[in-house]
Amino acid sequence: MRIRSTVRWALLVLAIGLAPAPAAADTLVTTSGARFEGAVSFNRTAGTYTVDAPSGSRLTFPHTMVKEVIGGPAATIAVTPTAPRPITTPTTTPTAPVTPTATPTSPTRRTVSSVAVVLRGTVTLNFRKAGADSILSYISTMKKLQIDTDIDVTSSGIHLSDRIMDVHTRSATIESILPAILGEDLGYRIEDDGILITLRKKALPPLTTVHYGEPLASPAPATSAAPTASAVARPVSDSSERLRQIIETVVMGPDVAPWGAEATVKPADTGGYDITQTSRGHATIRTLFQSLHDAAAGHPTGMYQPGNLGATWAILQDRMDASFSSVSLRRALEQFSAQLPKLGLIISPKVAAAGIDLDARTVDVTMRQEMPETVLRAILGKDLGFQVKENYVLVTTHEDALSDLGWMIYPITAPTQKQVLTRVIADVKKTIRADADPNVAAWQEDRGPAMLLPIRDAAIFVLQTPAGQRNVVRALSAWRP
Repeated sequence: MRIRSTVRWALLVLAIGLAPAPAAADTLVTTSGARFEGAVSFNRTAGTYTVDAPSGSRLTFPHTMVKEVIGGPAATIAVTPTAPRPITTPTTTPTAPVTPTATPTSPTRRTVSSVAVVLRGTVTLNFRKAGADSILSYISTMKKLQIDTDIDVTSSGIHLSDRIMDVHTRSATIESILPAILGEDLGYRIEDDGILITLRKKALPPLTTVHYGEPLASPAPATSAAPTASAVARPVSDSSERLRQIIETVVMGPDVAPWGAEATVKPADTGGYDITQTSRGHATIRTLFQSLHDAAAGHPTGMYQPGNLGATWAILQDRMDASFSSVSLRRALEQFSAQLPKLGLIISPKVAAAGIDLDARTVDVTMRQEMPETVLRAILGKDLGFQVKENYVLVTTHEDALSDLGWMIYPITAPTQKQVLTRVIADVKKTIRADADPNVAAWQEDRGPAMLLPIRDAAIFVLQTPAGQRNVVRALSAWRP
């Protein structure tokens, strides 16, 4: 059972942000029935309406999507798509606002494949202190995409309106930002007419079992449904347990099933592994196994993080000037995002939930020709951090930022290095510590998420933050027996 978001539009005034709209605020009503309150203005040249919400968000609508604008507390201005006009308040007796029907039709009837195409498209968002429900409603309106909410969401005590965040994106795809908007406990399913917001466990795709050959065998491991004993090398028990630990640690995400009763990693009797996971989980496992094989052959790949993050990192490692003088942290982040038009910025609801007031903090930072990554860390301070996503950064709590880990696999090829592998690992862990560098995640033995494990005396697997990986590279390069 689901709750139609369009029905919700007919019942609620979607005021962006936390503060209620002033009594004299205009109300813009879209053709789908959604209502947005704030100071509404019309750009005759562009043919667009702009709503400046009380929270500071600015939303722009093409005139063809605007049904009417209600000027002030009561005055109604009719809007025609072919001849839009700016807002005026009639001097005659105002008419009553037009109330949308309780069961509006879906914005656009689509197929599953066409919905997937829409989700891969980009969207421009500019929200400040807005609830997740308002952001989803705006995406639905602008992209003519039906977004429904499963009744199990609200019956579980989850209210999207309580998830307050800032979103400033220009080139991020809808599917890349939805996980940030929905959080870790929610997901979505693509359906014929749009998407259904539901609990994460209900949003997962079906699980399949795939057999994987030994990743450190030669040639590269292949996958099959019916393996033969001669196709794979029989695993060593201790190494199999390490590999299972690695898989269950790094194969995670919105479309990956939690490891447990259904999603499993089992050594096969004939050698190799039988792994049960979703299609997205299997894609990550194949990448991991190929990386292990390449490292064993002496050809390690670069750091792996889920998603296409190369473009985002390129922006963060470019150069910029920054000058923030006695401005609020929220304003500093908005200015930082404005200086980097190809980089979006989302402030996670976890920031507000942690009681961190971005408006109460003052930022004084001046830098010249510094990396945006360095500038952003200076702005955020010690209790905040960020995760790198596809075409945007997610500002979150420091603890949550340290959970954004990527792996690298470093080959150990020289015989003398194999003999001292334990010393290498011990020295690296001693050199790279979270208490010495706040941008490094703590190792597992220190109750952190980071891992550094030997793999069959052929390689070292390292799971760390990007800053931690850079430190590992330096430590290994400088290591001497």
